[in-house]
Amino acid sequence: MRQRMRSDDGFSLMESVMAMVVVVILFVAIATSLQVSMNHQRMVRLQQQGTSLMMQELEVARDTDWNQLVNSTSPPVSDYTDGGGKLNGDFFGLPTDEKFEVGSGDIVPYDVAYETYDGADFDVRRFITDAGDDLRRVVIVVEWDFRGELQHFYGTTLVTEFGASS
Repeated sequence: MRQRMRSDDGFSLMESVMAMVVVVILFVAIATSLQVSMNHQRMVRLQQQGTSLMMQELEVARDTDWNQLVNSTSPPVSDYTDGGGKLNGDFFGLPTDEKFEVGSGDIVPYDVAYETYDGADFDVRRFITDAGDDLRRVVIVVEWDFRGELQHFYGTTLVTEFGASS
């Protein structure tokens, strides 16, 4: 009979360790890709929530009486304002800075915080400016924190006295 060679007895210790290393590397790669995917899904959910809040606030502004469509006070200095009672036109891609409409009414407070289902706090800032020719510009800025980094986006609408609720 033929004798078995020693190499036919099975896997060596080195081959087993190498196979385990390959399996561990694959599991780490899969776990990392799952974590990245889950973070991206959360970011998209937060963006959707922020978009919903922004659209809701723009609709409130469109339905607000013209005489009440003003800021009760000039908003504080920020990236969005110039500190002199004007909206920072450069930040919003406008040709010029626009003067805030300040009066005795206020559609809602300038700054409101919302909390959403994912534990993120949303800050909504509302700016009403004089856009000229009997127009008021309503700018809604939504901000939130995602993994230690401030995220924001904005939406604008123009309202005429005849387009506003009366």
